[in-house]
This record gives sequence, structure tokens and C-alpha cells, in this order.
Amino acid sequence: MRLSQVLMVAVASFLFASDTFAAATSDQAKISKVVRGSPSQRLLRSNNKLFKEEEDESEDSLDAEERGFVVEDEEDLEERSPLSTAQVSKLEKYAGKWGTSWASVAMGRSSVSQEKASALIALRDALISKDKSAIQAAKMAILRAN
Repeated sequence: MRLSQVLMVAVASFLFASDTFAAATSDQAKISKVVRGSPSQRLLRSNNKLFKEEEDESEDSLDAEERGFVVEDEEDLEERSPLSTAQVSKLEKYAGKWGTSWASVAMGRSSVSQEKASALIALRDALISKDKSAIQAAKMAILRAN
């Protein structure tokens, strides 16, 4: 009997010393402030119109988000490309000189050096922006990378 009382006192003193009780009570205070007693439309998702709009947005999340897209294959790259076919053929020509394709460089699967890949990507960015000075600078970077 005395052993159980001694163990209880030891456990209680250990818990007080490690601030376990203090952390538990402060968490309860925070939780009670966050959760309201009344039901909420946001928590219950009872408003179907808002829920449908969120579903529609989530379907287009790959296109809507700004985190960049992952290209699975070359056909997907061609479909999503903002470049014209003439611009893509220019990029293919430069990549072909290095023994690779533009699609493999764009997907990061090419064995060309980082300098060459960066030069091709800079040319792609310049072609998209249609800035003539940037296009010339990117072409010069490609020539230097040779």
C-alpha cells in the first residue's frame, strides 16, 4: 500500500517537474477558443454552391497553381507549350547540334551540360517574352556554350 502511494507521489512530482500538466491545460484553453459551440457552414460544408466551386477549382489545380508543371512525356510538352512550331523547331535545331532533343532538355532528362541546358531554356524564355534583345543574348549564350 505504501509502495503505491510512493509511486503516485513520484509520478506526480515528475509530471509537475516536466510541465506536462501545464502544457495540457494551456492546450485546452487554446482549443476552447478556436472551436465554437455552434455549427458552422465552413466546418460542415453544408453550402453546396461553395463546395462545388471548390471542387471545380481543384480539378484545374495543375494549371492554376504557380508551382510549375511536371511534364510526363513529349506529347504533353507539345500540348502545353506556349511556343509556335517554328520556335520549337529553332530550339530543336540547337538541341540537335548537341545530340539531344529540346523535349528532353525541357523535361530535365538530357545529358547536356548545365550551361547548355540553361542557354536553351533562356532562349525559350526570350522567345516567349518576344524581347528581341533577350533573344539575341540567348542565342549568343548558346554559341558560347558550344
